[in-house]
Amino acid sequence: MRGSGSVLGVAILSVLGGCASSSGPRVASGDVLTRWNAGVPMTCGLRARGQMQLEWTDEHGSHREQGDLHMLLEGDQQASVRIEKFGDVMLWAGWTPQETWLFDLTGDTSVLQVVPATDRAALVFPPPAILRYLLAVDPLPASSTVESRDDHLLIAVDVTCGTMEIEVEPEPLRPIRIRVLDEAGSVWESTPRWTTGSTPITRAPAARPLATTFDLVGPEEGLLKLSLRSVVALTPADMEAEITPWFDRERIAVHLQPDRIE
Repeated sequence: MRGSGSVLGVAILSVLGGCASSSGPRVASGDVLTRWNAGVPMTCGLRARGQMQLEWTDEHGSHREQGDLHMLLEGDQQASVRIEKFGDVMLWAGWTPQETWLFDLTGDTSVLQVVPATDRAALVFPPPAILRYLLAVDPLPASSTVESRDDHLLIAVDVTCGTMEIEVEPEPLRPIRIRVLDEAGSVWESTPRWTTGSTPITRAPAARPLATTFDLVGPEEGLLKLSLRSVVALTPADMEAEITPWFDRERIAVHLQPDRIE
């Protein structure tokens, strides 16, 4: 999408918040939380590959872009997400404890945006902690509450980045919708599409498979669809080897040569 500047990068930060349904009777949460936590990977590092599809509307009409997804998550403080098309980088976003950055190569002028870590909401994609919750790869604390609804369970929990609600199928115990209200008041929502299949987490045999497709929406209108082809659990030694190529912004800038830095 040439000539659009950073419109595609800004558009990825998109969501429409949902409204919670009426409350139902509480159920014993211990078994539900034990089963949920037994199904999350016992590692902070995950590497995923697949595809990303973005749909959004602006003053120029409706748009759709698609590219190959390369994503690395390390705990709830670091993430690196790269989108490529025909082998060329379109977007590359990174979050570290010090800063958040985005390389946007979708327009005639390539741009690198850098903001402090405290301003994570300024750039694309949900921050690492929220992204992990939206993908359902983190354990839930014992303080979580569980309510029974007509055809699902509703888990409510206070998390480090705000509050979260997870709608879960009772059997098998897998998420069907996840909403996170962050500390800034922004709503992020994830809908796992289990009808497209599931993707196992390699090297984490006890972990619950992830939905192959996730629809993510954020604080403004738009849709981000992730289609996962592979997900691999990484050990600390694995992560040590990945830090420089995935998170060294200056080294990445030498390779991508952005026209402008903001």
